[in-house]
Amino acid sequence: MNPPVWLMATAAFTAGFGMRMIEPLLPMMAQDFGTGLGGVAPLIGGFALAYGVGQFAIGPLGDRFGKIRVVAISLAIYAGMLVGAGLAEGLSTLLLFRVLMGLAAAAIVPLFMAHIGDSVPYGQRQAVLGKFLNGMVLSQLLAGPLSGIVGEYAGWRWAFLGLGIVAVLITAFFFA
Repeated sequence: MNPPVWLMATAAFTAGFGMRMIEPLLPMMAQDFGTGLGGVAPLIGGFALAYGVGQFAIGPLGDRFGKIRVVAISLAIYAGMLVGAGLAEGLSTLLLFRVLMGLAAAAIVPLFMAHIGDSVPYGQRQAVLGKFLNGMVLSQLLAGPLSGIVGEYAGWRWAFLGLGIVAVLITAFFFA
């Protein structure tokens, strides 16, 4: 399978969004779980640490099982963890979902970049990489404001559930 650049960029957007969405939600989450900001702060580090550790395994997995296949499975897990996070009843359960989200998201951007390197002719590669990385850049710019707005008007859980729904839809393209 050779997915279109817009689909890869959209998947990268969801991964980046999941990483950066949590900061404006922390006060709402702290209040909901009856703790201070320090009590919910590990939700940031849990994702980031798992994302970094996951980088060590994804290259060999992508080479062994196929980059697109590993990304598709990772997207499916990521989508499930987003929905689970939105439904989490306790802070420790939410932290577990955030850690698993980080592990799953770790495969998305690097394996798509490797796929582009493998499948796009050298003369076109920079343009394709630029289009692809627009998804990640946009996620970094929009995650905080959008999740903050959703959190403010619908609750922090809907920020996770909404992104989870988007991730499910993207994942469906890879299994169709």
